[in-house]
Amino acid sequence: MFGASSNHAICVLSSILSFALHFPYSSIVFVDYGLKRVDTCRLTNVYRILHDYWRAIESDVSIYNRVYNWSSFPEWMNINAMNHGGYTWKPISIADVFYQWKGVVLWNDASNLYNSKLLNSISIMRNEGIYIPKDLSSFESHFHPDSYSFLIEYGFATPFNYSIRMGRANQMLFDYNDATCRLIIARWIQCAYTRRCMTLIGVGKDMHLPEQGALSAIMLYYHKASFFRTPIYPTLGHENTLHNVILTGLLEKYSNITKESLSVEVIDKCLDDSFK
Repeated sequence: MFGASSNHAICVLSSILSFALHFPYSSIVFVDYGLKRVDTCRLTNVYRILHDYWRAIESDVSIYNRVYNWSSFPEWMNINAMNHGGYTWKPISIADVFYQWKGVVLWNDASNLYNSKLLNSISIMRNEGIYIPKDLSSFESHFHPDSYSFLIEYGFATPFNYSIRMGRANQMLFDYNDATCRLIIARWIQCAYTRRCMTLIGVGKDMHLPEQGALSAIMLYYHKASFFRTPIYPTLGHENTLHNVILTGLLEKYSNITKESLSVEVIDKCLDDSFK
């Protein structure tokens, strides 16, 4: 599962291609948080490459493309609002897929690339039902005390050592078959829809990492905090231009499998005025 707005529209192409290459029998969900027409065109060209790749290896999987309907949510939840709307759109999108798929959901931030350490993360998820890696930030430094107090007051969490490091929300695994994971997702969603819980008025990212702080605290409450002992981070490939080494290298690997001549130009067939 991936998602991006226009400022991550290029790097997410490499992310999708990277994971599909290593998980060829897993379906993909992409959530459009605000792409421009040219971004949508390039993404569609990547979908065509994946279709040919899956056909070549006889993989019967699907791509699900979703568009986030911002008009259904209050303005304070918007990705362009203060602190990116508290990142509420992330748990909401994940839960949407989680409840429909009723299986394992892997969320990847738009700049993530495949890293073999992910296999260790999957093993942890198989045992515990949920996995997020450890962040460099502590609750004390990057989770606002007002959110912490709210979680305690309304029974989403119990008091814990506020100086410990929280989990990170850039690569997460959720198993619907785990009953406790389902409880954690439900609580996380309740928090996302409650402004005092996640999207604090006037509080920015430098003081508050809302969605991962809330999720980490809820996981602690349910004794599922695997991030304490497993600092497994994804590889990042944040590129702002199409002509980059990562994307070029991935396309070469796909060319070897599909026997097609694939290049950045194939993805970038969106240059006429109608896409600008």
